[in-house]
Amino acid sequence: MEYGYLQFLWVGGLPLLAGFVWLSVVVLRHARRVAADPGPVGAYAAALWAGWWMVLALSLIDIHLTLRGAGELLFVGLAVVSGHARDVERPARGPRPARSPVRGRPAWEGGVRRAMDVAVAAVALVLLSPLFAVVALWIRYDSPGPALFRQQRVGLDRRVFTAYKFRTMRSGGDDSAHRALIEAELRGEDTLVGGSTKLSDDLRITRPGQLLRRTSLDEVPQLLNVLRGDMTLVGPRPCLVWEAALFPPEFDGRFTVRPGLTGLWQVSGRSTIGTLDMLDLDLAYVRTRRLRGDLRILLATVPSLLRGDGAR
Repeated sequence: MEYGYLQFLWVGGLPLLAGFVWLSVVVLRHARRVAADPGPVGAYAAALWAGWWMVLALSLIDIHLTLRGAGELLFVGLAVVSGHARDVERPARGPRPARSPVRGRPAWEGGVRRAMDVAVAAVALVLLSPLFAVVALWIRYDSPGPALFRQQRVGLDRRVFTAYKFRTMRSGGDDSAHRALIEAELRGEDTLVGGSTKLSDDLRITRPGQLLRRTSLDEVPQLLNVLRGDMTLVGPRPCLVWEAALFPPEFDGRFTVRPGLTGLWQVSGRSTIGTLDMLDLDLAYVRTRRLRGDLRILLATVPSLLRGDGAR
């Protein structure tokens, strides 16, 4: 039996391994060439290129993952395709804003960033699912309304998508005070009160909402948006539709990248920073966007959340 098994590995395994190596060379060569395309096909090719390298790395650790890794690669590919899918209810596309070129950005970074988004979001959603259940029950018990809040946000190229958050406010609240606050900040007025630019004593916020906002747990469901491709792990804050309409044209560059679950604004003070300063940070991030910078922001996010920097 042992001899037969070894003979099978020798006869069948070596040709299979040789075929896998040949296929890897073909995939990596063509995927990198197609990744230069600026459209969805290029984004998929970049993710395919990065994902296949991940499969090769896993194969070196465990030879059995050589074949099993194909399933992981398929998962990455499907997630990228779903991110570029457009449902029929979405309004017709208008002309895209001109993208400000970022010199020296390697083409492969987009694929690595997307692969990292999918891997981190998928693992985090699985690990945090028990916490999700507890938070959802607490929200439903405290006040009437759904635990998960859906809201229209503006993303890449000003496309509108549905963002997911835990509900932190009572249903049916009036947001006129919030709108007036943002308009005042965009006019350059100083709205800092008690070290924060957020509305003080906002009666709309529930008891669970106060803790969720302070710890940013209310935004964790946006991992679903990261998995879908509407958002990425690091990027500008996904703004509301009416907010985007108020932003001056000189800040259009913030819409040339996907909005992020965290970003330069979140690790720089959050609610202690006004809207105009936030937009300046967004442009600074877009101009200097690099994968290494994204990793630094991700690492800085954890201690920032633990300290509650600027959270309200």
